Formats: sequence, structure tokens, C-alpha cells
Amino acid sequence: MYCPASFTAVYALKPSTGLVSRSGILPSSTTFDAPGMFGRSPRDLANLLTTIAGPDLEDPVTLEASPYVPHDYTTNLASEWSDWRLGIADRDWFWSLYDGQEDDPEEWKMFDNGIITIIRMSEMGANVTENVPIPSASHSEAPAPSLMGRIIRHEMKTGFGKMFSSLKDTSVKSLEDLVLFNHRHSELAFSIDNSGQSYLERALQEDFSPEEYHGDLKQAHSWGVDQGIDYVLDRYNLDALAVPGWSEMSVYAAWASEYKYESKQKRSELDAEIPQKRQPQPYL
Repeated sequence: MYCPASFTAVYALKPSTGLVSRSGILPSSTTFDAPGMFGRSPRDLANLLTTIAGPDLEDPVTLEASPYVPHDYTTNLASEWSDWRLGIADRDWFWSLYDGQEDDPEEWKMFDNGIITIIRMSEMGANVTENVPIPSASHSEAPAPSLMGRIIRHEMKTGFGKMFSSLKDTSVKSLEDLVLFNHRHSELAFSIDNSGQSYLERALQEDFSPEEYHGDLKQAHSWGVDQGIDYVLDRYNLDALAVPGWSEMSVYAAWASEYKYESKQKRSELDAEIPQKRQPQPYL
């Protein structure tokens, strides 16, 4: 969501899975699907989320999340700066994970501008903690996106199959039918060289056993929640965490939002295992 928003100077929000019903949207992934929204201001997004969030019998996950859904998301817009607790990920740690990024000063310039904004928030009363480490961030360069891709392709194969089999008046009844249709009618769909078609074909070729699939989901839960964003927010009592945009942390955000309403394991033992160069410190 943040990519198109950043190119068009608008605000974007991807709600946690379960806040907004996914009924009727293309079922590409039961784990990561969530309808997003754009607006000209945070108030626009808060008003829209207040309107559309809530339980829907067509999406069971919303029933599970319902007890956690506020009645009005606009109330936080009137909060004092002193009510906000913000964290900044450890710059040096991310730098060591992404050696190539140090050759692109524009990336760090954007991150620094974000830090300056947070410092201004601190000056206005917000509680800001810097040098916050994320235990699972070391997996974000390759293993995490790869794991996410396998889960999505497996669920796409299953989800598309169920959706197409329920359609009437169409010859496309499965993901395989869709791939063949695109090949035969590329002028109506997209080029065969298009990455979207390639992704569909890769999904068609996925051959996960139930044990492998659930093993990947368990690992995703561990990296995204037990060792990821949820852990950090709880450990340092934060409302939000700022990280470099190229850090693949959107992968962990997707996992954290998906498992927000599931029971969490005890994670106190991680405190002694966090690889960090400096202890997190609050801004004074």
C-alpha cells in the first residue's frame, strides 16, 4: 500500500487481517489478504475504517477479531503527543544487514528525514525510543520473503481453485484453466512475459504437503510475532516502529497483522538473545 501512496502523495492504510471483511475480493492468500485504503488525510482513513470495520459472517476471521475492534477510530486523532510511544529501529544493525544500501545515499537520506520528523514529535512531547532491535530482522533479506512467497503461491492455488469452481457461465474452473486461458488469449489479458502470469504458473507448480505448509505458517508466526513486530511493540511498550522502507519489514507487518488475534507464546527468553550493539535509549 505504501508504494502507490508514496508516488501519489496520499495516505495509505492496510488494516490488520480481521478488521475488514475480505468477502468478495480475489482470494489470492488467506493468510495475507486484506483490503487496503487510500485517503487525503489520516482522518479520511480513520473515518473510512470506522465505517467498514467489523464482523462479517462471510469472513470468519472478522468474527474472531470483533472483540478487539474499536467503535470509532477517529478518537485517537485528538490524542496529545505525550500519549504516543514511538520506536526507531537500530540504524547500525540494519546497515550491517544490508551492505549494498550504504552505496545509495538517497535511501539513508529518506530514512534520516523520517528520523528528523520523529525527533520533532519528541520535541512536542511524544515518547520516542531509539536503537530498537528486532530479533527476527536478520531473516528479512532472503528467508522471510521466500517463505512468504511459498505460502502465498500455495494458498493462491487453493483459493483460486475454489473460487473458479463456483463460477457459472465460464470455462475457467481452476488455476490451471486460468493459466491456459491467458496463454491462448494473451491479447485480452497480458503478455506471456508478464510477471503476473509467471507467478500464476509458479503457484500452479507448487506441491506442498500439509505438513510443509503448516510448518511454513508456524515459522511465519515465529518470525512475524514471537520474534517480530508484535514482540518489539510489547517489549518496549510502543505504539509504532520506524524502520527503513527497503528492510522487507512489510513482510513481518503482514504476518503480525495476520496473527494479531491468536494467542501469543511467552517471549521473555528473547530479551537475552536480541543481537544489539547498543541498548535502546529514550530521547530526552
